[in-house]
Formats: sequence, C-alpha cells, structure tokens
Amino acid sequence: MVTESRIFGCGGSEVPIYLNNGEGTFIYATSVSYGQVADAPFPLVADVNGDGIPDVVIQGNGDLGILTGEGSLTFSTPLYIGFGTSPGRVIAVDAHGQSPHSGRPDLITPDATGVINIFFNTTK
Repeated sequence: MVTESRIFGCGGSEVPIYLNNGEGTFIYATSVSYGQVADAPFPLVADVNGDGIPDVVIQGNGDLGILTGEGSLTFSTPLYIGFGTSPGRVIAVDAHGQSPHSGRPDLITPDATGVINIFFNTTK
C-alpha cells in the first residue's frame, strides 16, 4: 500500500515528481529522465509489475515508456513499447481476467484513427 501521494507532470524528456507534504501542498522531490520527448501531459502511475511499488508509464514519440519503480523515488531505465500514431491517454485496466487486486493491469491506448491498442500484462 502506497502511503505517499505523488503528482507527476511531463516536461520534455524529464518527469518531475512532487510529494505531498501532508499539509495540502506538494513539494518538488526529484525528476525522472524519460529519454524521449513526452507527448502526453500526464503519465500514468500504476503498479504494472505487481511488486507493490508505483511504476510510471509515459507516452512519447510513438512509444510507451515503462519505468518500473525501485523504491525511494528511483525508477528503472524506460522499457519502450511501440503503440501507433496519435494515441489517446493511456489507461490501466484488468482486461483479461486477472484479479483486480493483482497489481498487474493491462495497458490500453485508443488512438485518433479508431484503433484501440491493448497491451496484455503477462507478468508472473
């Protein structure tokens, strides 16, 4: 269970991380390097590998970049997955029958051409 509130917002190839100070305001903590220019204003924060640590999914340059959380505000180097043109906002859902409490959601990105890209999460 995550006890800290986090807000993410993209700025070029850096994703700043702000922590909730418990008094209703957020304070800059660090930035995560994306390696590409992010196209979407806000990345998705979800535990995509089921380890209980929030991960970050960023859209940019026709790819989804997945940065797995390693704890203490550190993240892995992005793993890039191609997803097509003109994507909509990426969402995390349990789309193929796994438990909604598994911590391993699938990723879905609709795009402007009417295509819906679904990335089934098969993490064990």
